[in-house]
Amino acid sequence: MPQIRFEDPLSDLVFVAFDTETTGLTPVSERVVELSAVRFRLDGSEEGVFDELIDPGRPIPASAARVHGITDEMVHGKPGVGEVLPRFLEFAEQAVLLAHNAEFDLGFLVHEAARAGVDLPHPPVLDTVEISRTLRSDLPNHKLETISRALACPASTYHRALADAQTLSHVFLRLIAQVYADRSLGDLIVDTGSALTFGWPGRTRAWLPSHLQAIDDALVQGVKVTIVYRPEGRRREEAKDIVPQGYLRRPGSMFLVGRGDDGHDRNFRLSWIQRAHMSQATLF
Repeated sequence: MPQIRFEDPLSDLVFVAFDTETTGLTPVSERVVELSAVRFRLDGSEEGVFDELIDPGRPIPASAARVHGITDEMVHGKPGVGEVLPRFLEFAEQAVLLAHNAEFDLGFLVHEAARAGVDLPHPPVLDTVEISRTLRSDLPNHKLETISRALACPASTYHRALADAQTLSHVFLRLIAQVYADRSLGDLIVDTGSALTFGWPGRTRAWLPSHLQAIDDALVQGVKVTIVYRPEGRRREEAKDIVPQGYLRRPGSMFLVGRGDDGHDRNFRLSWIQRAHMSQATLF
């Protein structure tokens, strides 16, 4: 199947807005109890709905049940995450994923996949918090409820996975409909700071365009990569040899953390990296 590309027009792509409900806030120790998603296109046409309750294999704390309303009785006898997650991944194939505060949901799914022995793909995941921060800086905050009400989006409820995924799809369409109707996935990613993807438990991982893929290869292999870097406002490019250590996310920006030959780490804004290639090995 063709891979999603940085230069793909948004109007050509399929999107999957998804959300999770959990037993708590810490992915390393808590579990997912609901995973839901809506598959749609930029013209608003819906291609499918995914909605699954999940038996977490433990009692749901009362504090969590008060938030999302999911009880032990509701998940009793439901499939475990090891069954549900592969079905979700099949539902989301060849789509750009959307989540609100994406690191939270990605963190839970990454930990659940590791526990269940499920291999995760690496699709682009856009965060509607960052999109809202960029396009609606006038809002008092960027909670899903605040954004959806400001944009007059239909929302039946909040804090249930399917309802929030549906609201998320409406929010995304209304945020970008006019500004990005004729633009590319890469335009949206650059303007809003980054796209994420499934990574490793406890670590943020960026989704990179093809001209930066060597960074991710070097990160996985633990080897050196050469990046060509030009900060905004500078005319000259600089070549840097670094060993990637990971990614650091800040509102509106994503940074590559790279270790130089001096053993010190430095942060490089991803949007200022022009290209990258694997460093040549030194022969002795």
